Amino acid sequence: MNFLGKDAISRATRVSSRTVLIVSVTLLAFSMEWVTIPEGKIFGVQFSDGYLIWALRCIVVYNLFSHLVHWYGDFVSYKGWNITGRKPQAMARLGPANTYNFIQSFMLDVARAQVNALENDDRAEKLDFTDDLKEQFLALNNALYRFASFATLYVWGWFLLLPVGCGILSLIASFYTIGSS
Repeated sequence: MNFLGKDAISRATRVSSRTVLIVSVTLLAFSMEWVTIPEGKIFGVQFSDGYLIWALRCIVVYNLFSHLVHWYGDFVSYKGWNITGRKPQAMARLGPANTYNFIQSFMLDVARAQVNALENDDRAEKLDFTDDLKEQFLALNNALYRFASFATLYVWGWFLLLPVGCGILSLIASFYTIGSS
């Protein structure tokens, strides 16, 4: 997902998310005994009973922390996107707070111009286009909010809640299954 040519999620975060998901599923598969290793050897390394599960738990925890660091860096960048055009909080002290985005503010200006034109009949004919303009700006405003909603789901849901939730659930499940120690 891009906004003004910038990625919402960096490559490092995408990779760490994938790693958390893969290692979490691996931990779950071994702790539930869906997968067993004959003779306890992986790549020539001998694991005693239960130590493989502990090694996988440590890898999941390390990858979770790594993913959270990467995600937080992307989140800081995402917060600065200002998709809907609202005045950033840091700029609020420079002028009156604006609760409208730039499209809503423009629509209010058009409405004020229309009211002024109706009061002065000579300009009323020149502002007949304002109703069509309002409809187009409302459609654009709705599209911006849909994009902002999807961006929120993408950043918070897909790259935070899903991998972190899977990691935590696999850790919890690994402590409460028969095959774990």
